[in-house]
Amino acid sequence: MLRALSYLALAAAAALSGCATAAVTGASDSIGYTFTQVAYRSFTVPKGQVHSAVLQALSKMQIQKTKDEKSDDSIEVDARTKDLTIVITMHSITPKVTKVSVNASKYLVIKDKTVAVEILTQAAQIMGVR
Repeated sequence: MLRALSYLALAAAAALSGCATAAVTGASDSIGYTFTQVAYRSFTVPKGQVHSAVLQALSKMQIQKTKDEKSDDSIEVDARTKDLTIVITMHSITPKVTKVSVNASKYLVIKDKTVAVEILTQAAQIMGVR
């Protein structure tokens, strides 16, 4: 009984963790989501090329960039639409692998997964990545 409760507590802690992820199926198999509905994907492409593709994707989608800030190992791009605030973070995992997260939200609470996925999809197409 004690062992069963321990497993239950461990499962509950994992489910409530902000870092936990949910599996995704369908056309966007390579895009994952956190339980907070932030879309993310890793590309085997250097950070600078990913950054360029993300900016091109925003332009193609007519999403206005409001901030573009670089540091040693990451880049953050903020953008807006009429209804959404979008934060895109690109982080170097290695010199050739970049992890990208896209948080698209309305009123800070309502998440728009479809726009986040489309930004990642458009960036991938621009880079010629499947």
